[in-house]
Amino acid sequence: MKLEDIERLAQRLAHSPVGTLELELEGKRLVLQRQADGEGVEPGGASQGMPQAVAPDGALDFIRAPAAGVFYASHPLAEETFALVDRPVEAGEAVGYLRVGSVLSAVNAEERCVPGEQLVESGTLVGFGQALFAFAKVS
Repeated sequence: MKLEDIERLAQRLAHSPVGTLELELEGKRLVLQRQADGEGVEPGGASQGMPQAVAPDGALDFIRAPAAGVFYASHPLAEETFALVDRPVEAGEAVGYLRVGSVLSAVNAEERCVPGEQLVESGTLVGFGQALFAFAKVS
């Protein structure tokens, strides 16, 4: 990894809700961490300043980012976005996409659910475990 690459990562980290970025390449490990400025990542993985779904009865859970990367609510080449809100999705169904470098991977629902509020805007750099969608479980 070149110094320019590290500088670019540091700049993106500085302007994102991600608090820590860990990267391992060719046996070398790089850890970049933002200073606690009130806008970093909270212990639960959700960043401050991002909208969070609240359920009075505790019935909501979250679909979380499986890795750090840039989140997209729909495939970048698709002309329309997923119509997820208030529509049941099956376990394993794609609810969004995550781009890590040049690799684009689906973010899948882990269980049958009805996605609710999208908590992260499309095109946002997210951290591992960051909540992307609130959802209600479906039996």
